[in-house]
Amino acid sequence: MQGAYDERRWARGERPGLYKIHDYVIGQSDQGALPEEVPSEIEELCDEILNIPDKGENILKTAAYIHCKFENIHAFADGNGRVGRTLMNYYLMINNYPPLVVYSETKDQYYKALDHYDNTGDITPFLNYMKKSLEKTWVLGQRQSPKNTLQDLHLEQ
Repeated sequence: MQGAYDERRWARGERPGLYKIHDYVIGQSDQGALPEEVPSEIEELCDEILNIPDKGENILKTAAYIHCKFENIHAFADGNGRVGRTLMNYYLMINNYPPLVVYSETKDQYYKALDHYDNTGDITPFLNYMKKSLEKTWVLGQRQSPKNTLQDLHLEQ
């Protein structure tokens, strides 16, 4: 396990793939569900995803919400960002959208948008971040497949 998992957390009994057993907080506003709240918070998020009205009109909003809410819950001792981005990208890809890439030059904007959600519950800044990142990903992909257009993404949502 050396190098693959935070050794301090391993020593405290935390294990990859299991919900956290200690309280870890994230962001400027110290967000994160208490360990005993994590299972019900994740179950609630899953129920919300299953009951999204009019999924066709809400793909980007839903993907943004999935990521912001998952990061806000902070279900694991380590790896929450990777898991949250994987969940968001899985949702995007099963709905025929490209995956969102968090580019190094926009990482600060990414974290600011997540902090905004943590403080207000508003996904708008994260949704705007997503649109810009997806457009960049789409444009880079155009070099390989010039038949598609940006309008194919329906980013006007």
